[in-house]
Amino acid sequence: MEESPATSADPICLIPSHYFFVEFIPFENDDTDKIAKEEARTFFELQLESLSPLPLDQLLWGYYTPPHSSQSILYACLKSRLANDNYDSLESYTWVLPQFIPQLALETIQPSDLQNQTALKAPDETEDHILHLEKDQHIVITQGTQEANLNEQDNPITLEVKELWSADIRTKAFKDQEQKNRTRLAFINKTFKFSLYFIALIILSEVLLSGANLWLTQYASKIDTQAPTVRRIEDQHTLINKLEQISQNELRPIALLEKANEIRSKISSNIIYDNVDITIENEVTIKGTVGSVNELNRYVSLLNQSKNFQVIDDPKYITRGGKTTFTLKMYFQSDQAPL
Repeated sequence: MEESPATSADPICLIPSHYFFVEFIPFENDDTDKIAKEEARTFFELQLESLSPLPLDQLLWGYYTPPHSSQSILYACLKSRLANDNYDSLESYTWVLPQFIPQLALETIQPSDLQNQTALKAPDETEDHILHLEKDQHIVITQGTQEANLNEQDNPITLEVKELWSADIRTKAFKDQEQKNRTRLAFINKTFKFSLYFIALIILSEVLLSGANLWLTQYASKIDTQAPTVRRIEDQHTLINKLEQISQNELRPIALLEKANEIRSKISSNIIYDNVDITIENEVTIKGTVGSVNELNRYVSLLNQSKNFQVIDDPKYITRGGKTTFTLKMYFQSDQAPL
C-alpha cells in the first residue's frame, strides 16, 4: 500500500484530504441532544443518500463535528479511487481518517477552508504528523518534526473514541465487528493482566509459606534441642520448692512418721510399713501389712481421733493366705506452729 501521511508503522491511516467530497450539515444547539447515539449514523446516512449521485455501497464515508462548531461535516470518497491508488489494506489499521480531521481538531484549518479545494491538497512532505492512542482511549494528535521535540509550545488535542468511530470511513459492518473484537480483546487483555497479578500473588504466598515453614521447622528444632535443659531447670525448681517448704516447716516427714508410729505402737507390732509417700500438701500414702482387719480398723480409728491425722476415705485392704495388705491415705497436720 502507498505510504500515507501517517508513518507505515502507525496504527492510524490518514487519507489525503483531496480524495473526499465534503458537505456541511448545520444543526441547532439542541439538535445533537435530540439525535440519539444509535440514530446518528442513520441520520447522516440518509443525508448522504439524498446528496450523493452514487450508491452508498460504492462510497466510504464518515462524519465529524469540529469543536465549537454549529455544523457537522459529512464526507465521502470513492472506494474504487482509493483502491486504484493502492489504498487497499484499510482493515489493518486501528483508525482510517481523512487528513483534515486532525487539522480541524488542531484548529490549523477552519471548516470553511474545506470548501476551498486547495485546502484539501495533500500536506507538504516535510510536515510530520505524530499520532498515537493513549491508555484512557483518547487519541492525541500533535504536530512537529519529531516526537522527542514535543514541549509546552506544541498544541496537543484529544478525540474521544466515539468520535473516531464516526469519523472513520470504513463500512458500518466492518466497524461493528471491529468494535466487538476490540471489546473482546480488551477483556482478554484485562483478564490476562489480572491472571498475571493472581499468579504473582500465589507465587509470593508460596514463598512466604515456605519461609514460614522453614522458620517453624528451625524453631521446633531449637525447642527440641533446649527441651532437656528446660526439664532440668524445672526439676531443679521443683526440688528447690520442696526444700523451701521443708525449711518453712510446711512439710515435716520425720514428725509425721513419729506421730504415726506412736499410734501404731499402741495397737500392735504386726502393723508394718512397706512404703510411705508424702506429697507437698502433707498428704501421706502408707502401704503395708497388718495382722488382721480388726487391727487395721482400730489403727484408722485412733488416727482419726488424733489431732494430727485425717484419714481420706476408707482404707483399702486385701487378705490372702492369712496376710492382710492395706493402702491408707491421710492428711497430716503438725501440732507445732511453723517458724
